[in-house]
Amino acid sequence: AQQAGHDVYIDAGRIALEAGHLHPTLTPAPLLYRADLVLLVVRGTEQSLALARHVIPVLRTALHEQGSGADALGMLLIEDGPYRAHQVGEALGTPVIAALPHDRDVAHYLTAGGHPPRGYGRSPLLRHARTATEQIEASASRRQLQQQYPAAAPQLAGILQRLTQQHSAGGVTHG
Repeated sequence: AQQAGHDVYIDAGRIALEAGHLHPTLTPAPLLYRADLVLLVVRGTEQSLALARHVIPVLRTALHEQGSGADALGMLLIEDGPYRAHQVGEALGTPVIAALPHDRDVAHYLTAGGHPPRGYGRSPLLRHARTATEQIEASASRRQLQQQYPAAAPQLAGILQRLTQQHSAGGVTHG
């Protein structure tokens, strides 16, 4: 998909844990490990945050050890409850990449079909979904670039900075 220039979104379902690890068959771990970005969908409710607190460390560890890195993990917030994106991100120590409003009728139509609800095309969920898609794609692109061009090691960065300063001050001679 990457070579063809396609973005692929996969709903990996619910994350199943077994003995503090991703369940080997109930969780599509190989797909998660290869992903540019893994989004855990959470709601802004106490119950959802409590469940996410158990899953996030396991996902982070698995992505670090077998995937593309722990920083591949982010969250998609469903704004259903009292907590907003900045509160959820701080509470769980994981960035909220995008947020969607809770819209029961439109969500039901998208999952079950039938007749679209009144105002479907102008619904807040669809409007925010476009923005969320852009935010997700931008985050995935940033990660791809960071992986292609990793930051220099701190020691190397310091040496390069000193050489640049010496060169600009006229302290380096060539020859």
